[in-house]
Amino acid sequence: MKKICYALCLSLVLLANATAQTTKKTTSKPKPARVVTMSDLASRDVCVDPVKQAVPIDGVIMKRNFDENEMTLIGVVVREKDDQRYFVNIDSEYVAGRGRWVPSELSSILSKGRRVKIWVYGCGAAGMMFWARTVKAY
Repeated sequence: MKKICYALCLSLVLLANATAQTTKKTTSKPKPARVVTMSDLASRDVCVDPVKQAVPIDGVIMKRNFDENEMTLIGVVVREKDDQRYFVNIDSEYVAGRGRWVPSELSSILSKGRRVKIWVYGCGAAGMMFWARTVKAY
């Protein structure tokens, strides 16, 4: 009888321990996404006949292109959810004139793999060229 009582007590302790481990869940709140927005990144006369409204491109930065000096960001490739890809030009001369730290901040915002929403101006009839106007990074 003692053996049955010990076995029963041991099995209850093991069962309670196993149940406590499986039902205990750690619930941590996800950190809110840090949203960074930069605007006024292209002059209005960057195109001969720019589209009056800015069109948003929402996706992930796949590639970054730099000038010959390998320091100045001149464009990025953005891939949308439907695998549509767009090359967006950066008006580097205009951005450099906006302030001393603006080009480096823009380069850090437009890092590879980052989710962004870029409002662009399109110009050119045959080959549409996109110029970044406003960038929002998540």
